[in-house]
Amino acid sequence: MNNTTPKYLVVKNKIKEAIRCGEMADKIPGERVLAKVYGVSYMTMRKSVENLVSENVLYKIPTRGTYVVQPKTLKAMVRNISNFFESKVA
Repeated sequence: MNNTTPKYLVVKNKIKEAIRCGEMADKIPGERVLAKVYGVSYMTMRKSVENLVSENVLYKIPTRGTYVVQPKTLKAMVRNISNFFESKVA
């Protein structure tokens, strides 16, 4: 990455790599902890995590934490959303 790449994208890619390598596999540390680990501000980390949530790499459970989307979890989420919309159409 070059110097013009925004910090949140650099951090986002580092987190994706950590997930790919198995360093993060289920629940990830809190955003404040990750900010310290990666040497960025809390807001930068928050933006990185929100981007990963929007890409379905991570998901959040309020008051519980942030988790890595597992393939079976993603399939279940898609199935639940499909069932929801099917019930609304019927």
